[in-house]
Parts: sequence; C-alpha cells; structure tokens
Amino acid sequence: MCCAVSTDGTTLVTGGEDRCLIVWDTETFQVKYRLHGHRGPVTCVAFRENTLTCFSGSADRTVRVWNLETGSYVESLYGHQAEVVSIDSLLQDRAVSSGYDKTCRMWKIAQQTQLLFKGAKSSIDMIRMIDDDRWVTASQDGSVALWSNKKKKPLFRKDNA
Repeated sequence: MCCAVSTDGTTLVTGGEDRCLIVWDTETFQVKYRLHGHRGPVTCVAFRENTLTCFSGSADRTVRVWNLETGSYVESLYGHQAEVVSIDSLLQDRAVSSGYDKTCRMWKIAQQTQLLFKGAKSSIDMIRMIDDDRWVTASQDGSVALWSNKKKKPLFRKDNA
C-alpha cells in the first residue's frame, strides 16, 4: 500500500495490490476517481508540487502519469527492468524513480526522455528529491547515496548508514 497527498492538501491518492489508484477528496473522504492501468500492484505514488499531476510506480515495471483534476491517464513511462518501488517529483515537469533493478531514472516528461543512473550495489528502496537536480536514495544494503543529474554515478555514498 502507498499514498501521497497533493501540495494543497485537497487530494489523497492511494495505491496497492488491486493495481489501481484511488483518488480521494480530503475534505469529505469521498472517492473522486478509481484509476486503472497498471498490470501489477501499485508500489509508489507522488504528486508534482503545486499540481494535481500524479506519478505512480508498479511491480509491472512502469511509471504512469495521471491528471487528477480530470481523473485521466496521461502516459506510461518504460525503462525499469524490475519493480519500481519509489518515486518523487518537485516543481519541474520531471520525476525520479528507483527500483529493484538497482537503478534511478530521471523522467523528463515534456521532452519524453529519461536519464539512467547506475552504481547502486543493491535494490534502491527509497528516493527523495532535494531540488530539481539532486536526490538521495536508501538501499536494501543499508547505504544512502547522493545523486545529481550531472553524473551517472552517485556523488557520495555512505555504507551501513
């Protein structure tokens, strides 16, 4: 199970084993939309800051982009070779994701491109953006790493963190 709340606090999105996203109004806790599209459990969700654009990752190895103002599917992003387990986004029209394939990917939505980042020793369980160019990860082997979109390997890694 995973969840995320929009920047303005009005919308909650949840995902899980049923392979769909449920979009909730946080004032009434009524379901606004039930969105289908993933072929595996939804493992992570994130909002683009100050928008109702949502990114979801799944065991089906895809990242999907959703417009939660209209409850519509936007596009699928392919590249991960294993389950996507964490995703994050800030202000720019991009997201970063990580997964069991030991990679990070920066998705540039408007350009329809992705940047691939390798160098993790094990699966990357958590990814969080610091700013639009840098992010941190935490891996199953206990390491944390600092990454930048300017270098394909971690800028810094601390083992046994």
